[in-house]
Amino acid sequence: MVRVYCVGDNNVDIYLHTGTVYPGGSCVNVAAAVSQCGHKAAFVSTVGNDRLGDLQADSLRAVGVDVSHLHRIDAQTPWCFITVKDGERIFGRNCVQARRELPISVEDVRRGQNGEWDLLYTCSDAFYAPGAIEQFGRSDYPAVCDFTTRWTEESLREGCRHFSHPYLSCEQLTEAQVQQLLGRCVDEWGAKLAVGTMGMRGSMVYNGRKFYRQKAYPVQTVDTLGAGDSFLATFTVCYFDGLKLLRSWQTGEQGIRADSEGFLACEDRLIEKSLAFAALRAARTCQDYGGFGHGIPFEKEMIDETAI
Repeated sequence: MVRVYCVGDNNVDIYLHTGTVYPGGSCVNVAAAVSQCGHKAAFVSTVGNDRLGDLQADSLRAVGVDVSHLHRIDAQTPWCFITVKDGERIFGRNCVQARRELPISVEDVRRGQNGEWDLLYTCSDAFYAPGAIEQFGRSDYPAVCDFTTRWTEESLREGCRHFSHPYLSCEQLTEAQVQQLLGRCVDEWGAKLAVGTMGMRGSMVYNGRKFYRQKAYPVQTVDTLGAGDSFLATFTVCYFDGLKLLRSWQTGEQGIRADSEGFLACEDRLIEKSLAFAALRAARTCQDYGGFGHGIPFEKEMIDETAI
């Protein structure tokens, strides 16, 4: 089992066309998917003392996520208006008030490095207090960051100093460009492994030794919201669970060398299997509304549209 400490963004997703609000936000969806895969997950962020904050906390508890360190303050829980056309999500107005008022702190990150967790997971959409981003790189714990679509070469160069495993959305790039970008993340900027997702063109991984490709599995799409998050969550738990086992065989005088033929062959199969499972999980997510369900009827009084 892998223990994943998710610290970062959150926002409920308000579906205007159905009048339903779902728990959501990248790190919320990832924490839920990790738990639903049978692994241990915690989630840390800031929500309001309101009905939408209850929705975030209660839905995560319902799927087994530890929310004991979730911050609750007197502010509007982050939200986003969403419509869906031909299965594709369209984002509208949004509010990030609670996350802006109480950003992720150094202590929030440090708590995930206390020996109870195997890795930390965050998203570049989070708000961080001074020093919090740097804290991810101040331990030997693997630190995963979903840079979404809003990355730049500069942000990746800086980010790879703190995050050992950058995940990137690369739908706008050709496969050759994705390969070049992942190569730079690892070979030039110091990451240990980089993942690039390309929508229906599939995904790619680079570990400093080899590029791995995975096709997307087509399904009858209802809603693509959360598909990328479930892909990344599933890849993460499959990969790090297998890596944990492989590394346990490296100890002692008779340990298996990391550069041995058997180890490298198993690593290849592990990454390929992890990508395949992730692609199938993403396809399944597209068959339902919301990142992981748990929607409730939306009422206008749930939000303050003047909040930011």
